[in-house]
Amino acid sequence: MKLKVRCVCIALLEHQTYNQFGTRKHSEMIQVLLVAALFTWGVSTGTHSLFFFYTAVSEGVPEFFAESKVDDVQIFYYDSSHGQVIPRQDWANDSAHPQYWETLTHNFNVSQQTFSKNVRTLMKLSNQTKGTHTVQMMYGCQLNEDGTTRGIMQLGFDGEDFLTFNKETLNWTATVQHVVPFQEERQAQEAQNQQVKLFLETTCIESLKVLLKHGKETLERKAIPEMALIERINESSTVIEVSCHVSGFYPPEVEVHWVSNGQRQPVQSGVLLPNQDGTYQLRKTLILYPEELRRHNYFCQVEHSSFPNTRSLKWEPRFSSDNGGSNVWLIAVVCGVVILLVGLVLGVVWMVRKKKNNHRSSATVSKQQETGEAQEMLYVSPH
Repeated sequence: MKLKVRCVCIALLEHQTYNQFGTRKHSEMIQVLLVAALFTWGVSTGTHSLFFFYTAVSEGVPEFFAESKVDDVQIFYYDSSHGQVIPRQDWANDSAHPQYWETLTHNFNVSQQTFSKNVRTLMKLSNQTKGTHTVQMMYGCQLNEDGTTRGIMQLGFDGEDFLTFNKETLNWTATVQHVVPFQEERQAQEAQNQQVKLFLETTCIESLKVLLKHGKETLERKAIPEMALIERINESSTVIEVSCHVSGFYPPEVEVHWVSNGQRQPVQSGVLLPNQDGTYQLRKTLILYPEELRRHNYFCQVEHSSFPNTRSLKWEPRFSSDNGGSNVWLIAVVCGVVILLVGLVLGVVWMVRKKKNNHRSSATVSKQQETGEAQEMLYVSPH
């Protein structure tokens, strides 16, 4: 079992570093992957990244899929159902060697088999015999604005990291006990660890620069965010929730704060979400108690690269109370009165209908009695 773990995981990593990116043939990789060129660190401003994500599942369709992203833009996609790489960006397709996609498709076909073995092996090691389980790998590089770089490679099982590579020390770190045998075997492969380091520090960065050049129009576009304030009264807790909703911006890096008297206020922060048009949206909610409504002014401040300066939007409460009381209580009283009036009206309508129904019933009975007496008279009249 120990040998099997080492073979499966090393095959996974070696296949990616040797076959897909050709780190043993560094100059050839650049020519095949993209148009060969070297660029200065000033290719693009800001921080950029190139990452690859692989996922295999024990059950389900597709059982294996992979993608590559520059920043947040998908470059290509592959899954076991289609069986071939699908380019997602014309500019990435134009910059690639004609045979690159075919080579990449072949590599993923092999990776699919390797990942499937990896899933089964880790299920056995973790005493999992049934259910849906996943094995994931993430690796790539980051190019910072100041020219520094960062490389990452790590593996995960069922959403938890279990193996991470440190390119500075060439060490593999296991985070769970049952993969320690593989970690020890992998640590002993010094030459292969050097190849992984070479890819993360050199090959990946050069590929990223090429992609940044060809995709500059897409990757460096600016979309101005729209700001809106949404007010909601929570009657159960007598507080007001005011959300600053910022949407339609790109790039995704944005700062949204609630400010009062020059001080940032604690908020409930939402999750950065993508829009269908490739932009993003974010919401941050301010919680206010009744006594805070008249004492301060509140502003939503947004900082984004599409703005020359910070933009602010002041919140104007829809209701106010001159005597210092809470508008929440006022609204609650009004709602209570409305509910009471509606109840009274419904009660009156019900009583009127009931009286009408009783009257109709009485009239019907009287008429039936008269009809019965008349029939009896007719029945005895011949005598």
